[in-house]
Amino acid sequence: MIRRFFIALTLAVLCLGVVQAQDNSGETRAKLDQTRTLLERIEGALRQPNLTVEGLGQLRAELDQIPEDLQTLIQAIEPEVKAIDERRTQLGPKPTGDQTEAAEVTREREEVQRRFSAADADLKTARDQSLRVDRLIERVVERRRELFASQLFRRSGAVVDPSFWLDVAGATPIAARGVSFLVADWLAVLDRYGRFAGVAIIAALLAVAILLFGPVRRGLTGFVARRFVSSGADTPTPLQVSSHAAIYAILNSALPILGAVLVTRGLESLGLLPGRLAIVTDAVIEGLMVYAAIAAVAGAILCPGRAKWRMLAMSDAAAGRAHATVATLGLVAAIMVALKGLSSAIIAPLPFVVATSSIGGLLFAGVLATGLAAISQTQSVQRKAAANDPDEPAYPASPAWRWLRIALWIAAAVLFAASIAGYASFASFFVAQIVWGLVVIGVATLLTRLIEDAFTEVAGSHSATARRLAGTIGVEASAVEQIGILSAGALRVLIIVLSGFLIVAPWGVDQRDAFGWLRAALFGVQLGGITISIAALVGAVVVFVLGLLATRAIQRWLDDRYLPATRMDAGLRNSIRTAAGYVGFVIASVFAVSYMGLDVQNLAIVAGALSVGLGFGLQSIVNNFVSGLILLAERPIKAGDWIVVGDSEGYVRKINVRSTEIETFDRAVVIVPNSNLISGTVKNWMHNDLIGRVKVSVKVKRDVEAETVQAVLIEIARNHPFVLVQPAPKAYLMDIADSGLVFELHASVGNVDKAFRVRSDLRFEIVKQFKARNLALAGG
Repeated sequence: MIRRFFIALTLAVLCLGVVQAQDNSGETRAKLDQTRTLLERIEGALRQPNLTVEGLGQLRAELDQIPEDLQTLIQAIEPEVKAIDERRTQLGPKPTGDQTEAAEVTREREEVQRRFSAADADLKTARDQSLRVDRLIERVVERRRELFASQLFRRSGAVVDPSFWLDVAGATPIAARGVSFLVADWLAVLDRYGRFAGVAIIAALLAVAILLFGPVRRGLTGFVARRFVSSGADTPTPLQVSSHAAIYAILNSALPILGAVLVTRGLESLGLLPGRLAIVTDAVIEGLMVYAAIAAVAGAILCPGRAKWRMLAMSDAAAGRAHATVATLGLVAAIMVALKGLSSAIIAPLPFVVATSSIGGLLFAGVLATGLAAISQTQSVQRKAAANDPDEPAYPASPAWRWLRIALWIAAAVLFAASIAGYASFASFFVAQIVWGLVVIGVATLLTRLIEDAFTEVAGSHSATARRLAGTIGVEASAVEQIGILSAGALRVLIIVLSGFLIVAPWGVDQRDAFGWLRAALFGVQLGGITISIAALVGAVVVFVLGLLATRAIQRWLDDRYLPATRMDAGLRNSIRTAAGYVGFVIASVFAVSYMGLDVQNLAIVAGALSVGLGFGLQSIVNNFVSGLILLAERPIKAGDWIVVGDSEGYVRKINVRSTEIETFDRAVVIVPNSNLISGTVKNWMHNDLIGRVKVSVKVKRDVEAETVQAVLIEIARNHPFVLVQPAPKAYLMDIADSGLVFELHASVGNVDKAFRVRSDLRFEIVKQFKARNLALAGG
């Protein structure tokens, strides 16, 4: 009876589980079918030849929502499949031969097998759909790049072609009629509203905008500078300078834009802007935003005529020329944006649009080249004046400015060539990207400088805030300073990375793709195949170079900012700096390889094929490289140590990847392979500490009393300021020769670097004291 009861209970539980499993299986299959339908629709859309960039972006947005849902589904199915498989194992195989089993067990085995087959099929379907989504995302990205390139590099009429100007001449009257129709429409709107009232409203709105742009902007800027930034001192602090620059940039960019938006939105709300004219006003606002942003950022950084508030080491003349150049570039770009909106509103003919873009590109390139030449000439004159007059301040060019100047010269040349050759779309786009890049770089400069100055003033070891915080948490003020420097460095790296994404985003690169490269580089996502193209190779080289530049910047930051704030010795600092260089090189390489889309397995195959050649041909280089890593880790020698290697003796100046540089006392540099320092014999005077011992040999005549000589030598050593009291100096009688008695004075110094000086000082004093005491020195 009890046995039947338990069998019935088991069947009831099993039936309940079957019903629940069927419900879950039905829900899972419905989700998979829904995903399959969506993927089929997206595949059909990708086969359409007339897809736009916006359409591809919408498809990408739909695809990005699928992987997370599929991953959640897979994570839900996998435990179920595992549990069912474990139950299958417990039930075992179906009995064979004369073996029998209960009918309930047979039914349960069949049901478990059916559930396992269904769940396993759902799991495989979900994984297949996940791979299918990845392939579709790759297709969308590739299609978007191709479409962007085809639109960007579409060639129009060249400005050097006379027939092009004939087309422009024919299109100009059509564009003029479009402008006249646009003006007529606006006048008709004013007539319906009341021309006098409409003009009065427009004048009032313009007056408010001019008020915001002029007196209000200047008044707020001066008020903030006097009340919140300037402390009354003649020379502002670095934090005051960066705060002033940030507030100046915000006020001088926001208020003009606010005035323009107030005018246009006011006219729209009153019905004084017809539809086509609204397109023009929107373009004018966009152009004003471009000009206001770049002019405000440039004015905040350069501060022409206000040297004490300037963030860059630049003279007034150079700053004035640079600000004028940047402001003119912003004005040209703003006019191009406004003309583009006007062309769209009047539906201008293509030759007219191409002409305005090409002329704008040529004008922009000319202004950029002229400005760069003028700035370089001004700086050259200032350097010559500083060389001839010591009182004249010198303004050395920073490495960042040198690289930016080269990039801008290249940009000017590319823009000029594109405008001449007829690539009007690329010229217009490139102008916008130059301005956008300058704005992003300027804002990044402002933010990094503001963050660094804020952390330096608040968390510096001499700051009252840092001392209070150190006392509260029970650490030294230097520890708070180090935390501040590290925090500022982390924020600086974040700003640089975000700036890079903002700069490359308009070039047909989706932000999701950029974060995908980062994820692939960090987590080693493997692609099914290898896609190698010129664009991918060039992009990989650019990524690698940017990684190396970032590594060098981090190393300079460690040398200049963080490591000096620690109590580490020079050798450990050099080890940390070198290790940071190795890590940065590896990370840059991983990013470059990830950008190219290379599979790690394929790289492993290539590396295996080359391993034999590397083993024999590069054995010495690998040996020296590994030895360099051992030197950095174990630190038997470090930068600044006084060592003796073979016949060479001097100071370790730098431990490189392959070799170590030793500077001898003759100012010569000896390059020693790292393997020699690991496998050979090295004498290190500073391995444990800086204490060293000096020896001075003295020979006196045989008739001199030995005890007196010993006492005088010890007294001379004790009186020297660099000789340590402990271990105490000693004087030994080393030899009794026919020519005299040979003594050797041993003395310890706190810094072995001063051993030569101490040895020389002791000899001078020995000659002086022996002569005063009539202790005759012996020759030979």
